Amino acid sequence: MATKSIMKNIEIKDRKIGERFAEAIEAARTTTGKDVEYTRPCKEVKGKDVKALFD
Repeated sequence: MATKSIMKNIEIKDRKIGERFAEAIEAARTTTGKDVEYTRPCKEVKGKDVKALFD
């Protein structure tokens, strides 16, 4: 997610929508991410090796 999109100011004009937004934020705090199991081997690539991938 781009940083700019999470740093935006929002204006909530409806009380009910504001309450639902607050509940969603509170629920997101307790939700954890899922564990990911890679199906293919992976490795970290840096510097010149990145360019080599696209040549």
